[in-house]
Amino acid sequence: MTRLLGFVCIQLALLFTAISSGVAAAQTADREASVAPTLTAVQQATIPCSRIITIVRAYERLSELETKARDGDDEANFILGCYYFRDEVDSINLPRAHSYFLRSHELGNLSSTAYLAQFYRRGYFIDQDKAEAVRLFSKSMDGGNALGVRMYAVIVYSGDGVPKDIVLSAQLMERAATLGNEQAMNDTANYFHYGTGVEQDFAAESEWYRKSSESGNTVGMLEFGQNLLDGRGVTVDVERGVSLIRRSADAGNGRASNRLGHMYEYGNHVERNLVLATTYYGKSARAGYTWGMTNYGTALMLGQGIAKNEPEAVAWLTAGAERGDTLAMNNLALAYMNGAGVPINPEYAISLLELSASRGDGEAMTYLGRIYRSGTIVTKDLAKADFWFSKSADADFVDGMAEHGRALLNGEGVEQNKAEGLSWINKAVTQNNALGIAYLGAANEIGLGVPVNLPRAKELLLRAARLGSAFAMERLNSNFDTLCETKDGSVSCRAKR
Repeated sequence: MTRLLGFVCIQLALLFTAISSGVAAAQTADREASVAPTLTAVQQATIPCSRIITIVRAYERLSELETKARDGDDEANFILGCYYFRDEVDSINLPRAHSYFLRSHELGNLSSTAYLAQFYRRGYFIDQDKAEAVRLFSKSMDGGNALGVRMYAVIVYSGDGVPKDIVLSAQLMERAATLGNEQAMNDTANYFHYGTGVEQDFAAESEWYRKSSESGNTVGMLEFGQNLLDGRGVTVDVERGVSLIRRSADAGNGRASNRLGHMYEYGNHVERNLVLATTYYGKSARAGYTWGMTNYGTALMLGQGIAKNEPEAVAWLTAGAERGDTLAMNNLALAYMNGAGVPINPEYAISLLELSASRGDGEAMTYLGRIYRSGTIVTKDLAKADFWFSKSADADFVDGMAEHGRALLNGEGVEQNKAEGLSWINKAVTQNNALGIAYLGAANEIGLGVPVNLPRAKELLLRAARLGSAFAMERLNSNFDTLCETKDGSVSCRAKR
């Protein structure tokens, strides 16, 4: 989505536990939906519990399954345990899920044994008991159950009740993948991607994502599709890559919908189409994907690819902000600052930016610095302004580098230090930052920290203007024989007549 304040990236958590923020694949938050779900796959625990609802509803088997469960069918009890454990319509019914898993476990179903172990591991509904969790995971694993093997790999990775052993975890995860567990296929791909417990091997990563994809797993489709686009461990195949990502999105994967929306917005691997971009952002938002909510809200706020609707935009941005997305917080702050879809409330806007900044968002820091520098909605405070600019610069946010450099160069709220100021500005310039280039142009124009060099100043200001810097355009229009104008989103500059 075209950002009001910036762009962010994402990695979600694994089902049950995050193996590692850098290693774990995104799993249940992506709402994995089977393209062609089968009860056999459920019974063998090769697909996630999160698919059970789709399967049960697709076959309209709930009443039939309940009858079979009462009659002592272990598979029916397992399926119903999953159904109530991962219910997306009503609140999760843990006591009921536990009852079905326990009954199925007692009937010898090793998949239910693994889920029952998870209840003990996490203290769901029953008292936490790590030793009992390990015993049950071991029982399921030793019986050759794919889910049991995968979950034992998880606890071995984290050292949760057992000695930590990353190499053993990788071996067990690949064993679970070989047994057909889709989540283990994705996890194994991540182990190979990051070289966790194994030698880094992008070809092996792509092969496991391919297998996951072919089993109908939407995460596998998304990741294998992206690898095909990037040529990571596999020959580039743009058509197939886009097709897989679209297939994942159309099957309900919110992250895939957001990815596809981004591709259509920027014309990456597909023809640029803002209507389709916003359509997929909307699908992502409605699937519960946080960044989809933010991007869809931003599209509604800008009227990009969809009719402008500020109140609805605020609702989606609020949803994204409540889920911790700093971009949503920033854009929502702008809405409250400008009265877009909500009454103007600068105090609340600042609190949102401060919350975003507290989570390390450099753009929020920069915006706070500008608020205190301008003094339009708060008392002007140059020292506080540079406090935020310096934090933003230290967070490697490029606009923050330029603003902190300007403060040092001019002695605005901080002791003047022209050399350090130019150093920060040049860091921004090397990253082709419009603001940094404009500030360096102005320094050359007036001889601040560098000798006066008007040709060089004009060259830099023209470069910054063409990158969209309003500061550079104003300086060129006022101090040089140049007139710069913006038309249809692009900047043109010409000699004054």
